Amino acid sequence: MIQGNVEEVLRRWARETPDLVVLDPPRAGGKKIVGLIAGLRPKKIVYVSCEPTTLSRDLRLFAENGYSLKGLRLIDMFPQTYHMEVVALLGFRNSKESRDWMEEGPVGESTSGDQHLNP
Repeated sequence: MIQGNVEEVLRRWARETPDLVVLDPPRAGGKKIVGLIAGLRPKKIVYVSCEPTTLSRDLRLFAENGYSLKGLRLIDMFPQTYHMEVVALLGFRNSKESRDWMEEGPVGESTSGDQHLNP
């Protein structure tokens, strides 16, 4: 586990390219770090958002950096309120794995019949 300010950690990143980055920013979104994350070129990004408007903005920024949306789910974690969590799955457009992933489709079916995002 790496602990610290996300902007500082990403600027000093000296490890190999991660396969997956999980991003769960505050309501203001991840505008400041989209470029830093995209610069690492992870194959997949899981973006968890409690604010759809900033998610939309950040998805556009990721798209400008070579990523495309592969799947999107709403999760009602607070059933008696209007708040919803949104989970977006992004893949790097130029990677073979990303193309294979797209051909399979973003949604898979579990044995229980529940829909889930393909890993």
